[in-house]
Amino acid sequence: KVFSRNLYLFISYFLCLDGEKLVSCCKTVSRTEVNDPITGYWIQNYNAPCVRAVIFETEKGLFCSYHKQPWVRRKIQQFE
Repeated sequence: KVFSRNLYLFISYFLCLDGEKLVSCCKTVSRTEVNDPITGYWIQNYNAPCVRAVIFETEKGLFCSYHKQPWVRRKIQQFE
């Protein structure tokens, strides 16, 4: 629903030069709270080997987080 302004760049980064499928995704998730300032997020649905995850974007990078953690829901609500 809410997409980072850099989502296009993220997807482009992981696409092969010849336009093949996405080659990287969250294959595991963390339950540890992301404390860095979050600049965006998106939801990754399950599609083996990729797991369901909320991907938070920060200046330090991308974090794959477990979608059912209460802190994840709070961070998402900050963007709505």
